[in-house]
Amino acid sequence: MDYSIFAEYLPRNKRGRYLVYLESFWALGTIVAAGLAWLVVPRFGWRVLLALSALPGLVIYFIRRYVPESPRYLLVNGQQEEMRAVLTQVANENGVPVPDLTITVPSRQRGVTVAALWRHPYVRRTLMLWITWFAISLGCYGTFIWLPRIFVGKGFTFLKTYQNVFLMALAQLPGYFSAAYLVERWGRRPTLALYLVMSGVFTYLFAVVTGLTSIVGMAVLMSFFCLGAWGALYAYTPELYPTEIRPTGMGWPAA
Repeated sequence: MDYSIFAEYLPRNKRGRYLVYLESFWALGTIVAAGLAWLVVPRFGWRVLLALSALPGLVIYFIRRYVPESPRYLLVNGQQEEMRAVLTQVANENGVPVPDLTITVPSRQRGVTVAALWRHPYVRRTLMLWITWFAISLGCYGTFIWLPRIFVGKGFTFLKTYQNVFLMALAQLPGYFSAAYLVERWGRRPTLALYLVMSGVFTYLFAVVTGLTSIVGMAVLMSFFCLGAWGALYAYTPELYPTEIRPTGMGWPAA
């Protein structure tokens, strides 16, 4: 949902870049999680790690109070005063005057379901997105879930394992930021295609190389391109559907 609502507040010339930036906070969370595992688990055990990991969930209560509702959602539900209040809040926070807009209430499709994604003209893009999301999820999770065990099997110590997961999480950030730059300068599709191909290449090399330096090097490059591709995919997906079905179009590929 965060990508769907965030996209409504972004101008077109910056939308792709900022959606990738939003996705990069996944990498920041991974860095913190890997760092905590590296520092906490060897000393205090996994239960303390889980307890610490639960605390950020409490932040959601406070964040939610400052996230405004979608103005379009308010408008199509007949809440024009609330919609104008949100627009006024956005204008004030950006230091610009509130525009004097003539608002036309758009028609609302009742009961939008997944079937809407499989009607013309969305069939081809829906099929492409579902396959791409499945493939990138299988490749990314299929590798990263097992990385600690892989490193142990290659001769790394327990501490070294989390150290290298931490390094790979760091590699995700430049992957995101480079993708954020390229989706605006080069385009969504070419950036996504390049990063998917390169993530596949380095995942294969990670599987066949020997020697600790080569293993870590391939893993870092794999992490760089895989998460960069994921960032580009997050920017690309919501733009392929109109606002009315965008949350459904974003949610089903992710599922």
